Order: sequence, then C-alpha cells, then structure tokens
Amino acid sequence: MRVRQIVRSLHLRRPALAVMGAWSKLRQHTICVRRGVRYQLDLSQTIDRSLYFYGSWEPETTDFLLNTIKPGDTVIEVGANVGAHSLLMAKAAFPGTVYAFEPTAFAREKLHANLRLNAGISNIEVIPELVTNGNHDIPLRELVSSFKADSSYSPPEITESSGVSIDEFCKTRNISSLKLLKIDVDGYDFKVLQGAVHTIKTLQPVVLTELYDHALRRCGDSVNDILSLFSSLGYSGLLDNGQPIGNAESMNAVFRWRGAE
Repeated sequence: MRVRQIVRSLHLRRPALAVMGAWSKLRQHTICVRRGVRYQLDLSQTIDRSLYFYGSWEPETTDFLLNTIKPGDTVIEVGANVGAHSLLMAKAAFPGTVYAFEPTAFAREKLHANLRLNAGISNIEVIPELVTNGNHDIPLRELVSSFKADSSYSPPEITESSGVSIDEFCKTRNISSLKLLKIDVDGYDFKVLQGAVHTIKTLQPVVLTELYDHALRRCGDSVNDILSLFSSLGYSGLLDNGQPIGNAESMNAVFRWRGAE
C-alpha cells in the first residue's frame, strides 16, 4: 500500500478533498454497492473511501482483473486486505475459486464482513497465513493493513505465522490450473515469487504484482530482482494499464509467459 500513490491516483484538488473529508465524517460507517458487490465501509480508511466515492480501488487494476478472469478460473491473491478486489474476482471466476491470503486480523475481519454481505459469493477461501519463500524467510513481522485517508497509519500488527510458499500451497491443494497470481504485500513481493517459481514454471499463470522498490529494499530485495526473476522464467511485463514498465516510484505490473503472447 503506497499512500502517496493513493493520493495521486484520486486526482483530487483541495476543495474536493475537503468535501470528501466532511462527508466522510458525517457518514463514517456505511454500506454501499459497487459493481454489483456490497461493501461495509469505514470512510476514514483510504481503500473504503475510494470504493465509496470512485466505485473501485485502483481502477486500472480493477479493469485489468475483470478483463482477465473468466468463469471457472482459479485465482490466488496474496495480500487480499479488505477484499476490494477479492469479491469482484470471485464474481468473475465463479464457479472457479479465489484463494485469498490475508495475515492481518484487521483487514481479514473486514474481508469476512464484506463476504457476509454477499451471500451469493461463496467461492472465496480466506487464508490467514503469511506467504513467503520456500525458506520461510520473514524479515518483518510487524504488518500494517489499516491505511487512514489522512495518510496516517494505525499501529502495526505482529503476525505469528510460520509462513507458507505458493509452491507448498498448490502442492497441498493439488492445484493443477492457475489463471492469475495477484501479489500486493508491501515488500514481500519478491519473496512470494521466490516461493512460487515451480508453480509459475508449470502452470504459467498471469502474474500481477506490485513494484515498489522502497518497500522491497526493507526486505533485502529490489524491483530489479523481480524483473530478473521473470526474465529467467520466460516472462515479460507491462504495467496494468498496458504501458511499458518505467521508473515510477511504485506501480502494479502484469507479467505473462512469452509463449502465450
């Protein structure tokens, strides 16, 4: 989660921000329907406020997901947070399955609350484990999942998860087909990919991942590590809006196996 990117993505000027802030205080807790999904929102939270006022969270990413996922697909989402994308992906994938990993209690409880509002969406499995590499390297256990609209943070949670890799998970669940692997884990992204190499090689999913060098370096990794790994796997990438990967501070990128292009 990148607060400066979030603010930029809203394309707001100060008067509009002031109006949104005032309205959010009047109706901090509300329920709304966006793209056919009901959400229980706390408008002091950035993701919730974006859903309420703009109809989606990360609109370019949302459009990519809905254009990519088809009925019957299997999706793994690492870093589901409150389910802003999870529920939409599940609707698109039905009767396929979305495996949504979210290790923080704050976000996971909000995700479950949103699921309870959508009785027709029954094809999401919420998994509380932290996803990492095959060595279960966990450089950071203090995780933040509450991002305030005023750019402040709630205190981080301490996760006790021992960690699981995507390769281990897919082997245990006998997953033989995977349309999409979506990763947004604030710096663990490369480690998640390290633990998914066998799955990527054999199932050749589309991979959507965050490229945020500052967060990656906190975990001893970098954007170049991610780009090099994908290159070695025969994948090429673009931003989720179809533009070339450049030198932006942070971005969501889509990688596809070159043989499928």
